[in-house]
Amino acid sequence: MCTIRTLQRCNRLAAALRRVVLDFSRKRCCVNWQNTGGKVRLDDHAGEWPSLCVPRRSLMSDGASLLRSWTMALLNFADVRGYRALDAQACRVAGSALTERYASASPFPHIAIDDFVPREILRDVLTDFPARREQTAFDRHQERLKYQFSPQQCGSAVIRNLFSELNSAAFLGFLQELTGIDGLIADPYFAGAGLHETMPGGHLGIHADFNRHRAMNLERRLNLLIYLNDDWEDGYGGALELWDNRMTACEQRIAPILGRAVIFNTDLDSYHGHPDPLACPVGRSRRSIATYYYTVPRNADFGIERETQFRVRPVSDDRRDWKMILHHVMQDWTPPALRKGRRGALLPRLLSR
Repeated sequence: MCTIRTLQRCNRLAAALRRVVLDFSRKRCCVNWQNTGGKVRLDDHAGEWPSLCVPRRSLMSDGASLLRSWTMALLNFADVRGYRALDAQACRVAGSALTERYASASPFPHIAIDDFVPREILRDVLTDFPARREQTAFDRHQERLKYQFSPQQCGSAVIRNLFSELNSAAFLGFLQELTGIDGLIADPYFAGAGLHETMPGGHLGIHADFNRHRAMNLERRLNLLIYLNDDWEDGYGGALELWDNRMTACEQRIAPILGRAVIFNTDLDSYHGHPDPLACPVGRSRRSIATYYYTVPRNADFGIERETQFRVRPVSDDRRDWKMILHHVMQDWTPPALRKGRRGALLPRLLSR
C-alpha cells in the first residue's frame, strides 16, 4: 500500500511539474535561478506563478536556464502571427544570470551553452540549409573545404527569421547583460557571418578575427556560434579550440553538437579555430550559425587594424600566412594618409600582383 501511495504521489508531482513547464513556456515568464540553502530556486519575476525548488543535482552545469532538466531552451521564441520573436526582458534576465561565468572564463571571456535556442527551430534551419552548388569553398592551407552562406542568399523564411532575431534589440540586450559590453551593434551586412559548413577533411586554422567592419567603420567585439550537428561523435573531430594568448596551449575544446552555442570576446589575441581535418563520414559535414557584433571604436584612430591572423601551433605542420603577414607589415609602416580614402585601395592592389 505504501508503494502504491508513493507512486500516486510521484505521478501527481510529475503532472504538476509538466503543467508548470507548459505554463512557463506559454507565458514566456522571466525566470532566474537563485541559490537558497543547498537548493536552486526558480523565481518567477512575472509574478504569475509560484516559485519552484528543485535539487541542485538536477540542473546542468550552467545552472542559469529555464528548467534545464526538461531540456527547455535558454532563449525561447513567441509566435507572433507566424513570426518567431524573442522577449527583451527574458533575454536580459537570462544574460545577467551568466555574467560572472562569462567574465571569469579562460583563456579569454567566453561561454558555451547547451540548448541555447529551441532545437525544433535549428532542425527547421537544417531542413532549409542551402545547397553548395553555386558556392566556392575556402581552399588554402589555413582554411580548407569551408563554405559560407549569407542569410540574404537563403530563401527560407525560417533562416531569415532566426538571423533577424539574432540581430534584434532583444538579443543585443542578452549579449550586453552577459558580457558587460554596452552599445553593441548588430551587422545588417553579415560580413563573414551567416551559415557555415565544413566538409570531411576540411579545417579552420587557429586564428584571431578581423577587428574592423569596413562598411560601418566599427570595431568587432563578439562572436556567436550556434552548432547544427545532430548525433555528432567525438571521433569526427571539429571541436572548437580556444588557445592562450601566447599560443602555447589549447585551454578549451568544445564539441560542435546540435543546440550548443559559444559566445566569446574577439580581441587581437582571442585565438580559436578547429585546426585538424574533419574525420566525419562522407555525407556528413560540420554546420554552424555565426553572427558577429560590434561597437563604436574604443580608440579614436582605431588603434591597430587587422585582417584575420592565422597562427601556428607548436609541434604541428601548420603554415604561416605570409601574404597576410606582409599585408600587416605594409599597413603598419604606411603613413595614415595613404591608408585612407581612395588611395587606401593601393595596398590590396599591390599585394594582389
